[in-house]
Amino acid sequence: MDIHSRGVVSFLSDIQDRREQLQALRAHYLAAGASRARIGLNLSARPFKAHHGGTVAQYQGCLPMCLYVSTADGREYELSASLLWQEQAWRIETELRRENDDGGWDLVHELPPRTAVDLPSCLQQFQAAIADLAGFQDRVLPG
Repeated sequence: MDIHSRGVVSFLSDIQDRREQLQALRAHYLAAGASRARIGLNLSARPFKAHHGGTVAQYQGCLPMCLYVSTADGREYELSASLLWQEQAWRIETELRRENDDGGWDLVHELPPRTAVDLPSCLQQFQAAIADLAGFQDRVLPG
């Protein structure tokens, strides 16, 4: 296997590990009182622009890994760690959103973004971002 193939295998294996990490987080939220929790994974492969404060950045794609949590009173939350990439760097965003009455998602809380310029650092940061989703429990399941 050549070096490029090994990089792809490393990345895909890590994504499998992150999905297992989300499975454990799902069980955690269910044990803490969530009425339902499911995992979401999506891959965007189209270039797009994102606004970060007063700046605009162009990304080649995004891989959000989400945990959708429903509460006993019917509220739905999206806890997400999103991996965005461009030629120069990776960006990892960690957010908590709540579904609104129009079926959209309102931002409730976000953590400072993480960045990495190489794959090993990126994967390490992505793992930490998914671990941070447990910290949203007090906002999702208060009391």
